[in-house]
Amino acid sequence: MATPTSKPGANLKIDGARLWDSLMEMAKIGPGIAGGNNRQTVTDEDAEGRKLFQRWCE
Repeated sequence: MATPTSKPGANLKIDGARLWDSLMEMAKIGPGIAGGNNRQTVTDEDAEGRKLFQRWCE
């Protein structure tokens, strides 16, 4: 069996600005009182976050 010459994912390229924009877009959904997020399961915020993620995956 051949051994791989590079680590898994070594050929992946990430657009840092796009990733940051996506994270900030998701962060707008269910903002926490003292910062952070609060998207508890089976809430409107949870559904909205899941729909956003689903759109990204299409």
